[in-house]
Amino acid sequence: MSAIGKVIVTLAKGFKKPTSKAITKQFGQEASKFASTWRLHPQTAQVLGQTVKKTAEEAIGQAYSAGARSAAVITGGIGTVTTLSAVGYGLHEKNRADNAEIANENLQNVEQELVAANEELRKRQEELEKVKQEAQEAKNKLKEQEEAKKEPVEYTVKKGDCFWNIAKNFLIDEVHKNEQDYKPSDKEILELAKKFMKDNNYHLGADSYDSEPPLYPGDKLNLAA
Repeated sequence: MSAIGKVIVTLAKGFKKPTSKAITKQFGQEASKFASTWRLHPQTAQVLGQTVKKTAEEAIGQAYSAGARSAAVITGGIGTVTTLSAVGYGLHEKNRADNAEIANENLQNVEQELVAANEELRKRQEELEKVKQEAQEAKNKLKEQEEAKKEPVEYTVKKGDCFWNIAKNFLIDEVHKNEQDYKPSDKEILELAKKFMKDNNYHLGADSYDSEPPLYPGDKLNLAA
């Protein structure tokens, strides 16, 4: 015999004319136990209570109208099945709520990961801007150095000087002073010597700069690479 069926029989025995209020109270307690045990959604618990109440009323009515207690037991069994169906529905709704909660947690995790990724991207952008700034500063410094090389350097001719040696020393001591083991080629020396001669207005006929013009100690030359 089902649990609800037994309750119905007990009610049938205990009351000559069970009232709707008594039935509602007794079966409402049973419904409350199910709702509390399974933590049903309020709407589901309400459906459960209404179902049990209706089933109990029908069972009592059949038991007294026909005088057959077995009818109450059978109808009580039907009520049990109906009750279990309501419980199953409640569990289904609870499972859906749990899944929704899990999905919400996953969404929050994704949002947190996105925030972290954006923060990481912001840091990388700051680092990139810093690198760009440093590169620009280095470029500007190099440009300043190049401009400095182009500025004329006043040179006072010493005894034994010639444009070839002056150009050679200038390449080593000024233009490539930061390069260790640098040795200028003859072509580099000749091109710079010709430039020095031209910049200082030393001309030797139609083929100008074919040979070394004379230099005298104390002469002033403007030298620029």
